[in-house]
Amino acid sequence: LRKDRAAFGENGDKSESTGAGFSVQVAAYDNRDDAEEYLREVGQWGYKAELRPKIVGGKRIAAIWVGRFATRDEARNFAAKLKARHNTDGLVVRR
Repeated sequence: LRKDRAAFGENGDKSESTGAGFSVQVAAYDNRDDAEEYLREVGQWGYKAELRPKIVGGKRIAAIWVGRFATRDEARNFAAKLKARHNTDGLVVRR
C-alpha cells in the first residue's frame, strides 16, 4: 500500500457550508484501489470525503479531499482537528 498522506498535499462532518472554496487533502495515491480503500476509512470516521483525480508531474494520482469550507482558516482549523483526532496530516486545497 503506497500512501503519501498529505505531504503535499467543522464542515468535514456530515454537513456542508455554502460558498465552499476549500477542502483538506489527507492523502494521494498512484493506485486508485488504494485510494478508494482509504476513502472508505475516512468515511467511517464520519466525514464527507471525495476522491479527486489529479495530474502531478505528468502522472495521474487520486487525491482524497475532506470537507467543504468557505474560508482557508475554517479548513486549517479542521485540518488541526483531523491531526488531533486521527493523527492524519492535511493540506488545505482550493476547490
